[in-house]
Amino acid sequence: MGSFVKNFKLKIIIAGEPGSGKSFIARAADACIPVREIGASIGKISERFSDMSCEMMLITWAITRGRPKDTTHLGHSAAAIIVCDLTKPKTVERAPVWANSILRVAGDIPLFFVANNINLGTPEALNRFQEEARTYNSPWFYIQSEDLDSVKELFRVISQVLTERILNKKSAS
Repeated sequence: MGSFVKNFKLKIIIAGEPGSGKSFIARAADACIPVREIGASIGKISERFSDMSCEMMLITWAITRGRPKDTTHLGHSAAAIIVCDLTKPKTVERAPVWANSILRVAGDIPLFFVANNINLGTPEALNRFQEEARTYNSPWFYIQSEDLDSVKELFRVISQVLTERILNKKSAS
């Protein structure tokens, strides 16, 4: 018989430099992702992974004005999405600053790197983005404003990773 964990409310930080695409991800997740279709949204979900099930609420907090030093918003996070725009090199260069600040405040949480405008960015920006994600042993995703499936996949993977972490902690205790 599988494990069942329910009623978890988890905070997901969406961080990055201004103009990187944080707001698009938050709006797309909130308005365009059917809750039951992918198992993660800004609301209750119930997702099955083999013989396990977890019901959780993912709440996104987009850091819009603050810088990484603003730790008030970073605490008590279950995961973080680091967003870059490949047409804006500064957003890629500053990704480690965001990642390090989040990990310092929130502890050992999963990071997910997201790149906007992959079709318009330079190969150098793409390579640097991928290298930054590798540095943190984090998966990376590509998001296009017209491609909501990429946002669905991002939140599906986040929900799966968090479910597995919850169930592993529960079985360890």
